[in-house]
Amino acid sequence: MSTHRVSASAITIGVMFVLGALLTGIASAAPGNGNTTAPEQYAIVEFTDSPVAAYTGGIAGYPATEPLHGHKLDLASANVALYASYLHLRHASFQAWLSSNAPWAQVVREYSLAFNGIAIQTNGNSLNALANAPGVASVTPDWIYYPTMDVSVPLIKANGVWPSLGIDPSTGAIGDLAGVKVGVIDTGVDDSHPFIASCRAAGSITHDVFFSGAGLFDPSRTLFFDHGTHVSGTIGGCYTTGTVSVDGQPMGLAAPMSGVAPGVELHDYNVFPGYGSAFIHHGGGAFSHDIIAAVEKAVADGMDVINL
Repeated sequence: MSTHRVSASAITIGVMFVLGALLTGIASAAPGNGNTTAPEQYAIVEFTDSPVAAYTGGIAGYPATEPLHGHKLDLASANVALYASYLHLRHASFQAWLSSNAPWAQVVREYSLAFNGIAIQTNGNSLNALANAPGVASVTPDWIYYPTMDVSVPLIKANGVWPSLGIDPSTGAIGDLAGVKVGVIDTGVDDSHPFIASCRAAGSITHDVFFSGAGLFDPSRTLFFDHGTHVSGTIGGCYTTGTVSVDGQPMGLAAPMSGVAPGVELHDYNVFPGYGSAFIHHGGGAFSHDIIAAVEKAVADGMDVINL
């Protein structure tokens, strides 16, 4: 792996920080067990064992699985499979405990790669019974998150570092960006937008959707917000010359234009798909437990960078 790429270890640290923020609440969030009209309520249970991406060893018979600096998590590794099976057994043991001690708790998601825990549907029941359960580190009510603005921060002069990375968008040279995989956890990506599509093969952007609960529409590729497409263009928009327009309307923007890292692989993880309980009953929101599921999928897919 090129030394210019962000290492898997750095990604792991960043993901852990993001997951910590999801569990404690950050801006654009509201508690899922307050300000709610949805019939479902959820909580996230974090276990004491480390997730696969952060396990440094210490349990007899289970070697460390945390990636070395500059390497990704290898899901095909025997050690990863072994420790993942250990976590699976621990999850099963906890679910057996739930059946006897909190039968109202319905498990809706499980996590083990970047975060070790489960999400449960609580429907208003007290979480006190779970706090002292064996192997539990914390129990946190779910939070609702919302998209933020779709306006970029001021110019960051990314073109100043392009030459050192072998990047020249005007010639199509993408240097060390070749093969870099960027996961965009957001409102979805319009892969037909010219700023996204003009330098990529049709169908090259993968799409995954995450939602929970009631309020379902017939799923489609219709995007309800532009934020994810805007972010994807900022990350990896294609080099553009001439008149800049959207839907045939001149935008009055100075060309040439380019994303910060033109040519990277973009992968879409849509947590605001336009259906599901958080979106329908919470004004276009997303549950934190679905966002964590998107992070898990992005790690499993081998993303070099995860943007959230």
